[in-house]
Amino acid sequence: MQLIEAHEHHVHVRLRDDTRTMRARLSDIVAQTRPDDGIQPHRSWWVARGTVAGLDRESGKPVLRLTDGDAVPVARGRLPEVRDWIDTHLG
Repeated sequence: MQLIEAHEHHVHVRLRDDTRTMRARLSDIVAQTRPDDGIQPHRSWWVARGTVAGLDRESGKPVLRLTDGDAVPVARGRLPEVRDWIDTHLG
């Protein structure tokens, strides 16, 4: 699993070669993960550790840059937590 994106009552789970959609709450899925597994940079996103390349900015807003070049938004209120997580798990 690379990342999960929530849309209303569904989550889109991106795997290496596929994306699956299921009815679930992101908070329920995140509750089953450990900090070593990944980070929730935004209320609608969870990203696996092996997918994160680093912290970046896009249009002036903080994003997690992924290893495939994609960007995931980082909520301003979670920015310190995301920085700490990167220092601990990717540094």
